[in-house]
Amino acid sequence: MKVLLVEDDSSVRALLSVTLGLEGGVDEIREADNGDDAVAVCATWQPDAIVVDGHMRGVQGDELGRALRECAPNARIISFTGVASEPDWATVQVVKASDGALDRVLSAVLT
Repeated sequence: MKVLLVEDDSSVRALLSVTLGLEGGVDEIREADNGDDAVAVCATWQPDAIVVDGHMRGVQGDELGRALRECAPNARIISFTGVASEPDWATVQVVKASDGALDRVLSAVLT
């Protein structure tokens, strides 16, 4: 399986990349540190799965989800965040998942 990892924090991106690399069935991981780069990689590489930070600088959220869905219609898109700074973030993400922009939403609020 080819996985595209989209995360703007380099430390978190490195940790997730190593963790995903240890999973069986993940053959190749490519990384992007912003939404624009993610769409560019997606368009030329066609990943099977996309793991994307749901709360980062620049293009994000439903706009990014739709752009990724358009360039890789068969990819599974998983949005995650470690910190939800807005009280309704999880609700908004679930709505985005239900409209087809995202496949899964993962959230762990750290206080």
